[in-house]
Amino acid sequence: FDFRKPVQVCGMLLETDEWERVIAESQALYGRFRIALQLVDRGGAISEAKLADFRDLALGVAKHIKADTTVPDTRETYHRAVKLDAVCSDVDQMVGVNLVPGGDRLLTGENVAQAAGTQGMTLEPDGAFHLLDAQAHSLFTLINRDTRPFQHHTLESFSTPGITLLLDVPRVENPALHFDQMMRVAHELARELQANVVDDHGVMFSDINLAGIRAQIAEVEDKMCGHGIMPGSAQARRLFS
Repeated sequence: FDFRKPVQVCGMLLETDEWERVIAESQALYGRFRIALQLVDRGGAISEAKLADFRDLALGVAKHIKADTTVPDTRETYHRAVKLDAVCSDVDQMVGVNLVPGGDRLLTGENVAQAAGTQGMTLEPDGAFHLLDAQAHSLFTLINRDTRPFQHHTLESFSTPGITLLLDVPRVENPALHFDQMMRVAHELARELQANVVDDHGVMFSDINLAGIRAQIAEVEDKMCGHGIMPGSAQARRLFS
């Protein structure tokens, strides 16, 4: 069944009344089940038709296992999803900082990897360098400006006219503080790679520019908290996936 949103199934263990995520091959016995469909992600809100399909699936499962069931009203749930999607769209921001060498000089993949490693960043399977926290959640990323992924086996032959540091604001705790950290890393990388730190128009950042960006990030953080969504929380990472 493709609902285009994640589906999770949890069960209450018969012996302990504790909830756990259900694994198909599990031999555990459960007294209750909860089947959950995510309503919103970066692809938008779930459609009312998909919600109806999900309701029918849940009712079909309940009938098959001879279980009583409670299913929320489809139309009411759809309207809640649309409202939540509007909230998420309002705060879904990503901040980018570019590092560009002067003249026609290119940055080599090896030099970028070495400089990123000095700052504690690691190359991940998505082709970007990530600075990870203690829980292995990404704080910010470093990507190639022309969108080609970095790969371990091509670093020796890789070259690029510039790189970009990206902060995914809703997905990190204390995003304003991590913006400050990203800017410090940007200047360290710029010094190491002999590059300029510029915006998308090639203009170097002023203190006024940076203060304005930081204020916008803080505003996003306040809006999210006002709606009960903590930046960087598991809920936020689900919604902004």
